[in-house]
Amino acid sequence: MIRLSRSRVFVPGSAVLLIVAALAPPASAGQAATVSLKGCTIQLVEGQPAYVRRAVDDLGAVIEMFTGARPEVVEVKPGTAMIPNRPGIGIGIGTATELVEGAHFREKPELGEAFAIFAEGKGAPNSAPLVSIASYEDPAGLKFGVLALIRRLQVSPGDVRIDVPLTVEARPRIRTRSMYAHLHWAYNNPYSLRTWSLEDWKRYVDLLAHLGFNCMQMWPMMELLPHPLSKEDEAYLKKYAEIIDYLHEQRGMKGFVVSCPNNITEDSRGVPIEKREYFDFERLLDPADPANLKRILEHRSDLYRTVPNADGYSVIDSDPGGWKGSPASAFVDILAGHRGLIDKHGKRPAEQPLIYWTWMSWGTGTRAQNIDDAVGGMVDRVRPPWMITVFWPEHIAACEKYGLKDKAIHFPYGLIENEPCGPLTDLRIELLKREARWPIDHGLQAAQGNAQTPLVQLPNIVAYSMVLWGEDPTDPADGAVPRLARGLVCRDADIVAQGWMSLTRENAEESLGLANQIRDLSTDETARGPLAVIIGNWQKRVLEDLAFMLLIHGRALRFADASSDSADHATLTAELTDYLLAVGTWLERTGYHNRGMIAHKPYYDPVAKALADLKARLGDEAIQAGIVQPAADAVRKKVDPKFIDPVVRAICGKP
Repeated sequence: MIRLSRSRVFVPGSAVLLIVAALAPPASAGQAATVSLKGCTIQLVEGQPAYVRRAVDDLGAVIEMFTGARPEVVEVKPGTAMIPNRPGIGIGIGTATELVEGAHFREKPELGEAFAIFAEGKGAPNSAPLVSIASYEDPAGLKFGVLALIRRLQVSPGDVRIDVPLTVEARPRIRTRSMYAHLHWAYNNPYSLRTWSLEDWKRYVDLLAHLGFNCMQMWPMMELLPHPLSKEDEAYLKKYAEIIDYLHEQRGMKGFVVSCPNNITEDSRGVPIEKREYFDFERLLDPADPANLKRILEHRSDLYRTVPNADGYSVIDSDPGGWKGSPASAFVDILAGHRGLIDKHGKRPAEQPLIYWTWMSWGTGTRAQNIDDAVGGMVDRVRPPWMITVFWPEHIAACEKYGLKDKAIHFPYGLIENEPCGPLTDLRIELLKREARWPIDHGLQAAQGNAQTPLVQLPNIVAYSMVLWGEDPTDPADGAVPRLARGLVCRDADIVAQGWMSLTRENAEESLGLANQIRDLSTDETARGPLAVIIGNWQKRVLEDLAFMLLIHGRALRFADASSDSADHATLTAELTDYLLAVGTWLERTGYHNRGMIAHKPYYDPVAKALADLKARLGDEAIQAGIVQPAADAVRKKVDPKFIDPVVRAICGKP
């Protein structure tokens, strides 16, 4: 155990991260207290990786945000004496078991990134309490320890405090924890990832690091970039190489990129990449024709030349892509061609795997036969390194047959967010707690979630990461929802948390009341929480969006309540008008105009069920003429009909 004297910290064995802060005021023995980090100095043990220094910078920025002063950072040698009798933060890499002998570190200690936080209050007036963070050998553990400390700070305008006594042990249960950034659908910034600037991507990377991820996969939409690249498309594609450099250098994370098998675009028609509708531009080629295969690989070579620094290159077997009547061997030809492109252009080809994204399958047999043939063909004909994704039973069967468990990435597509689907939060915390454990229970080393619109799926993304770290996302005190709420706001976090939970309940007045409160919080800069340092003005937008979704949910319930009370047509028309106006305004805000515009249960089911019940009582013609069309006509005067008409058809059960 670390021993503290008035002038020096003595560390048995290797150095650890030490945070020494003044106690205000001293607590009696055994009584919990908080200590202030206001006015602290950070002493950083020399030689730390850039991503550790970046985490320390984040810690300093949070302290500055709330106290008005950024701590001075001084690089020191291990074991250097701390400044006595004043708040100080000393950071160095050591062994977590020197602090806490916990079961976390005896079970699977080979998983790096484990850390411990230990805080002990000293009662004497001149003796500061000791708060320490240590990694379990891996510097990345120190990074995650510092980021975890930020989550545990008690922040308020003018002060930053931490509880003592405090003991926290944490280690990931999965080595590679990735999020897939899905760019397919073209809609508004910042909801559609295809519209993101480099700075937007950087803050998303920062956010993922703070949430506990260590990898991100991106789809640069190579299928929409004609060969050879225009100057504009080349500049767009180079952005992904810069993102991967940022992942590596600033956050100590990996970056994968993905492409489709046999899809190309021949002419961009002068449309910028951000606005190219995928299926308006895509052309499929039959890879059985050698000339077509050569052309496919020529198009894909632009990716490997321009983004040679990825940590893995994934190729999906279909959807999008595929060719009717083409055997699995043709898909293996495509995989082999991509492996050749990695070998030719990759910065570290011996360390850059080709990843077979097993999905709908490619071939002329059953899905199971096709996947088995493709995986077997990859093993026989494609030079390693390679990996495969698994999700459905057919994927898992092929993985087990060919002994690829150590190369498998569990990729439960659609678990966090359906795709394609309108950008709305569908809270799935309980589902994630059950389903995201599969790779842990089956001994896999990698897992990946996906999000089409991450800004509205943050509670689910947090929950997914928590499961991969062995934490309980449903915990009422520190589960995904309260943890995220505390990150977004420094006060009234319970209101934000209740807002998300209200989406799972059927209380119209509660949802509408919370919408107003959260909208007010979104405009109050004094309420910003620590995550505002990381995501900037996205913090305000996340709160605004939650208020919008509560408004839609509340108005859906109001219409359902009115219909169950047998309200007159005028009342029902007014309530449905309010609902459609809320939905239409939201869709105009996000710009989403593709499939599933209003599909999630909290926003769709109450209205669809109420209309179905009214139809059964009154007949379709009566409710269309007396309720639905008058409401739709009123909203079309305020919102573009392209955002209203599909919603009206959907809630009426008409394709």
